[in-house]
Amino acid sequence: MVQVPDARFVHLYIAKGQAFLEGAGRLDQGDAVRLTAAGARSLTGDALIIF
Repeated sequence: MVQVPDARFVHLYIAKGQAFLEGAGRLDQGDAVRLTAAGARSLTGDALIIF
């Protein structure tokens, strides 16, 4: 599990496998999420990279 930072803009893309984002639910390969001032959220999955 990692903590998605509380930032003005965050973009998540699931390149491979699955992940679970707090407040959004399950994300599958190819899914993308754009967060705008959404606060910190937990993200769980097999291999996670946030930049």
